[in-house]
Amino acid sequence: MKKRVFIGVLAALMLFAFVACDSQATYSDKTLVRLGVEKVSDKDYLVGQEFDPSTITVTAYFRDGSTAIADPAKDLYFDYNFSTPGNKTVSISYQNVGVITGVPNTATYKVDVYKPSKLIATGTPSVTQYYQNSGTSNVVTLENTGVNVVAQYDGNKTMPLTSEEFALTVSSATIGEASVTANYLADKTVRNVTDIKVKVVADELDPESFEIALATGKETPVVNQKYTAGDYVVSAKMMSGKDVSETELKSAGTLTVKLVNPGEEQTRYVSGSRIEATYLPTGGIKYTDTISFGINVAPANDYPVEATIAWKDNTAPTLKKGEAISEDSITVTYKWKSSDYTYSAGTAPVVSYNVIPETVQEEAGASQSVWIEFPAYPDVKVTNNGQLSFTVAK
Repeated sequence: MKKRVFIGVLAALMLFAFVACDSQATYSDKTLVRLGVEKVSDKDYLVGQEFDPSTITVTAYFRDGSTAIADPAKDLYFDYNFSTPGNKTVSISYQNVGVITGVPNTATYKVDVYKPSKLIATGTPSVTQYYQNSGTSNVVTLENTGVNVVAQYDGNKTMPLTSEEFALTVSSATIGEASVTANYLADKTVRNVTDIKVKVVADELDPESFEIALATGKETPVVNQKYTAGDYVVSAKMMSGKDVSETELKSAGTLTVKLVNPGEEQTRYVSGSRIEATYLPTGGIKYTDTISFGINVAPANDYPVEATIAWKDNTAPTLKKGEAISEDSITVTYKWKSSDYTYSAGTAPVVSYNVIPETVQEEAGASQSVWIEFPAYPDVKVTNNGQLSFTVAK
């Protein structure tokens, strides 16, 4: 009896081991046996290009005897490195089924990768005139529109490049006709001067860029404030994009900046003031820009029309019965009748208000209400109906 039990247990363990092993090897109904790769068309590659799966057909052979043509987008993964020339290996992996232990789920395919020996460009760029000193370090990158570039490789073989594979550049350092250079982006050592020409012309001031603005900290002049040269900043750009400072403008022409008031030029700000800047480059046309602004004039007899009340720092006080309720524990902000005027710190009219009651009346743990009243301005609209509350401390 013991022998039979031992044999039964052994058989069960062997069956368990077989099932466990098979479950690790098979991850779906199909189990891959091998991959077959068939060439559909010949294709050479240049360094940096991507492998084209449409040039091959990959067939998957399964353990149950069935086959399937792999979908490159869904079933296959391609691993390769085309960063240098040579005969390269593309590793092809089938990813959507399990594999038999010891059987690889990959295949390989060989292709030739070349470094371009020359770039040949034809056509006309969309822009054919550039300003001197434009671009980065006097090198302008052109739009590829209107230009076709072909790469020559492996003797006299040629391959058209996509617009993402090349760049067109030209030096803007010298005025006159300039030759365009074609650059292969995947290998910066591959670059050729082409027969395409563009024109480089003298740089000049961009008329749209001449601007006068109020200086930092001077954005809000007040009435009768004295006008100074530090109240404004004049700037401009050249057509090349280069910034031009006020000092550079003055050295290359006549720059005039003045405060203009209705009817006469003044030295202090009044209502209707504007700062006017004019610039006349030597031998050029006149540029003008102005800043017009309202003067921040403090109104007479201003008063609040709305008041927002809150506990200071949005924190209710900790007070016991009988303790004083201080005005310092309350923050009041106002909306003034002269809503178009902004008061600077400490310059707003002083408004008195009463805190009712002046001391805590309620017992510990109870809610104490506090009312804020403005005796001089009974019509002022107060948030929360003028009421705040807190819990009385024990």
